Amino acid sequence: MNRRQFIQTSIAAPLAMAIPQIAGARTDDYWQRDRVLWLRRQGRDEEFRVVYWSNGQVDYDNYIRMCYILRDATESQTVAMDVNLLNLLYGMQYWQELLTGRPSPWIVTSGFRTVEHNRREGGVENSEHLHGRAGDLKSLQFTPGQVAQMARFFGMGGVGVYDTFTHVDTGRLAFWNGKKRLR
Repeated sequence: MNRRQFIQTSIAAPLAMAIPQIAGARTDDYWQRDRVLWLRRQGRDEEFRVVYWSNGQVDYDNYIRMCYILRDATESQTVAMDVNLLNLLYGMQYWQELLTGRPSPWIVTSGFRTVEHNRREGGVENSEHLHGRAGDLKSLQFTPGQVAQMARFFGMGGVGVYDTFTHVDTGRLAFWNGKKRLR
């Protein structure tokens, strides 16, 4: 989806108006500066707002904190999460901040999943959740459809829109609404 298509299909006018700021960020120092990510785990008293990337490299201690929040909480298993997933969440989170004027966390409903947990959830057999490359998120300010539009703009992987959350991953480019794959 190019920028023009994105603007034409935007749900909210303010969302479309922020595109030049985000697009410009791809070419200036935006990706060179410290990257702060704020994640909160749904249904648990767990939350981190940390710099996971600084001076051109991953801050290992804070990366571990992000992996913990994105763990399979049901099975109590943590894996190394894809840094590109964190980068995608960072870009989307900054976009939210531009639109609302204040930072807010992503509410994580699911990150990494074990094979057994994924099967119980009805996840696809080759789910990116199994490889630490996916997250299911909620926003405090935006609908799942609006969050999906933000994710699709970055063109980094799959995006699924569900009734109460948005799935994002760093696998192959795909888009689906609920269980129905659209592209």
